[in-house]
Amino acid sequence: MTTPSEHAPLLSDAKQKTEKVESDLALAAAELHLSNVVISKSISGEVTEPGIIVRALEQNIVIEKKVEVATEELKQVTQLLSEAETKLKAPPAP
Repeated sequence: MTTPSEHAPLLSDAKQKTEKVESDLALAAAELHLSNVVISKSISGEVTEPGIIVRALEQNIVIEKKVEVATEELKQVTQLLSEAETKLKAPPAP
């Protein structure tokens, strides 16, 4: 029979990856908020300098890539959790 300690490495790795993704997404959300403020102000005419607007749009592209990376990392977490689940369901070794 498998023991919880046998799954600890998988679960620990999944937890670390999840914490990293959580941190990365929190940062991306803050960056996206700032970028959207600039874009909103450009629409209302409060910001008219093209350079600032271009930088905000470029930042959105960077943020999109961060979200894509986070999505891939979460797929890895899902795989790790699936492996741990499979091992937990496995019949005991003779």
